[in-house]
Amino acid sequence: MKTDPIKPTVISLVNPRGGVGRTALAIAMARCLTGIHRKSVLLLDLDPSRRASVQLKGFDITEGSLLMRRIAVSSDASFALSSMTPLSMSRYNFVLIDTPATAGPSFWSAQSLSTHYLIPTLPEAAFIPEIARLVKMISRFSKRTNHGIKPLGIVATHVREPRAVAAFRQAMASKEEVAPQEIPPVFEHYVRHTSAFSGNRPSPVDVRGMIGECLQRLS
Repeated sequence: MKTDPIKPTVISLVNPRGGVGRTALAIAMARCLTGIHRKSVLLLDLDPSRRASVQLKGFDITEGSLLMRRIAVSSDASFALSSMTPLSMSRYNFVLIDTPATAGPSFWSAQSLSTHYLIPTLPEAAFIPEIARLVKMISRFSKRTNHGIKPLGIVATHVREPRAVAAFRQAMASKEEVAPQEIPPVFEHYVRHTSAFSGNRPSPVDVRGMIGECLQRLS
């Protein structure tokens, strides 16, 4: 009996700034989804630095339903993505896209594939206006292309003190130039500075709570 192909959840990790932990979070999420939740994951590395590809060199696992593969693309990422279709991704439960900071052709090609986007950020008030502009840009793109990409939320990264996340939420609520409906909700769970973002091997345990919250938002 022929079974219907999997309809993957495609999540792009986005932020207009570098150094916020997009790559580290993408790797940790992939490892958590495969290792703990036994999901099949495809990680697409569109960051020009190709850090995810370097860190995941040789990290191709096939074990029953557990499948993770990394794909590194050249600077012509938009061309490489043109071959990616829902059917070619149907063997995966999740596709995670580590996007470049610059909103160029590669970035928008990633959005055209994505069902959702996630915003990793340092919990600092200075990032809020840029995040709001990015959300508006993606919303306009979604409406123009009739694609319907949905925001999953904001994940605080490099967190040294929990109170920093609370202060970040308060800063967002008090920003007069940013309407509350323009900003996706901040995840209750965050990633500590000394865990997933230390060294080259982020631990899936460090993002287990965030992944659980993510799956809940997707359900």
